[in-house]
Amino acid sequence: MNQKIEVARRGEGEFYPAMIQDVTGDVLCITVPYLRGMPLVLVPGEHVLARVIESDAAYEFTSTVLGRRRDAIPLYALALPTELKRVQRRRFVRLDTLLDVWYAPLPERGSEPVFRAARAVDISGGGMRLAADRELAIGERLLLRFTLEVDDREIEIETVARVVRRDAGEEAEGRSGYRYRYGIEFVDLPLRTQDQIVRYIFRRMAERRKLR
Repeated sequence: MNQKIEVARRGEGEFYPAMIQDVTGDVLCITVPYLRGMPLVLVPGEHVLARVIESDAAYEFTSTVLGRRRDAIPLYALALPTELKRVQRRRFVRLDTLLDVWYAPLPERGSEPVFRAARAVDISGGGMRLAADRELAIGERLLLRFTLEVDDREIEIETVARVVRRDAGEEAEGRSGYRYRYGIEFVDLPLRTQDQIVRYIFRRMAERRKLR
């Protein structure tokens, strides 16, 4: 996998770099963290603060040391986090995906939304790239519904969104009929829901790296 991570004892401010080597079930295995040639010695039951490092973002979480593992190299086993906190961001980490989405023009008060099927071809904590079967206007507000598997359970998300751009290079219609591509921005997304999306992305990215 070779995903960058930094680890510190909770309550201490010095982070030690390491690498994520495996994610299995609820266990995150990392290399022994080193800083200036010195290892961070951890014991089972100890609480740590960790940061997962991406090219343009960092996510912080607390975890518990489960013990040591030995593969080709010594590893620490940490409990997989259930919550991630974004600590720095130039933009959201984006995950390429194929996700079924239902969308509807935002209805007037007292009216029921009329949903149409679409597909997200990528998703982030701030929005998605939507493949739709009809043209949408820039600035148009939509109601979105989609389902994510987070922490081994399915969560249905419903949010208001806004069309912010129409992408060039739209694909041929094909069997799906979703020929139009739009950049979609979530509007007033609750932080709890945003965290759920980020956890979904984090887990999927870890699973993909594991398969490489």
